[in-house]
Parts: sequence; C-alpha cells; structure tokens
Amino acid sequence: MFIIDFDDTLFDTHAFKIARQKEVAKAGIPGKVYKQTYQEARLAKDGAFVYTNSAHARALARLGYDEKRVLEALRRTTESEFLKRFLFPGAIEFLKKVKLFGERMVLLSWGAPDFQKVKIEALGVSGYFDKVYITEMSKEQAMGLELNVKPQAETVWLINDKPDESVSLSRMFPELKIVLRQSPTISEDEYKKSGISYFNDLLEIYEYVRDNR
Repeated sequence: MFIIDFDDTLFDTHAFKIARQKEVAKAGIPGKVYKQTYQEARLAKDGAFVYTNSAHARALARLGYDEKRVLEALRRTTESEFLKRFLFPGAIEFLKKVKLFGERMVLLSWGAPDFQKVKIEALGVSGYFDKVYITEMSKEQAMGLELNVKPQAETVWLINDKPDESVSLSRMFPELKIVLRQSPTISEDEYKKSGISYFNDLLEIYEYVRDNR
C-alpha cells in the first residue's frame, strides 16, 4: 500500500498560499488583513477546521470589504487551471507510475475537509487513488486507522514532506517504509538529521521505491 501526503508533497501549498494572497490583494485586501481573517475563518469555536472560500469572504465582509468581490477573487484561486500551476513537476507521471505497481493507494490530506476536497477534485488527482482520506485528526491518528485495517503481510510506503513528523510516525509504526520529498521551506539539515531517504523530485522517489520494493 502507498499512503501519499497531499500538501507540499504532491502540491506546492506554500507557493499556492502566496499566489492566493496576491490574487485577493487585487480586490483591495491588505496582506495583514488577509492573514488575520484567514485565522478567523479557519477554525470553529470547538476547534474544528471549517475554512472555505465563503467563510473567509464573510470574515472580510465583517470588516467592511465587498463580500461578493472578495469571494470571486478567492474562487478564482480554486479553479482547476489556477491550481494546476502548483502541482509539483512530475506529480501526475509519478502517480501513474506508482499506480502500475498494482497496490492500494491512499491520498492523505490534513485540514478543512470541504476546502481540501475542492482543491483535490479540481486538480483531478483523486482518480489515481483507491481512497482519499481528508482528516482533521493528527497524521499519527489517521495513519493508525489506515494501518489497523491493512492486510498483515502488506508493505506500507509513506510519501511525505515533513522530516520531524515522519520520524515520529516511524517510531509509532516501525513497519512503515518512508520516503520524503524535500521542501524548500525546510532546511536540508533537518532532512539529514531524520535519517530518512529524501529527494527533490517525485520521479526520483518513484525510482527509489521501484528499486527497494
């Protein structure tokens, strides 16, 4: 089985957030206000992730901004052509090649379910997976649910981007075979310190998996 992380593994979430903020700035929203209202729209009072384009537009409208204009700007950033700019190079080819191994594939996405679903569906990547798992739980909890239902003899590969998180997961689930896609927002020293194999390119990850299955 392959469990593949979405944000900053297949999809350049860091660059997407910057581009999204710039797009909304065209509607007259200063960066500081955008970030402040993002935090307000992100969480419900009970701590659940509830972020959507509409929730963010309403938060900005409460400060006097034009809700309709803001919502149109936000929605432009979740259209397919806009989002596809942020798939990492080789992402689709990587998924096609991994699919040919004939093993179960699970897409693991952490965050607000409605917003994550919009991005994933617009990108057209869900068809490569047997299951799309969007969760507000920690990855440790989510992985536990997946690993608890796997066939006993099944090898589980995790493709992720965060070294510290992956070290924690490897301690909890020593049966995991983890490979990391290096993020430019995380220092190479952190990747080296993790002791986990890491690569800049998704197709390099495919080659590593192919040679070590």
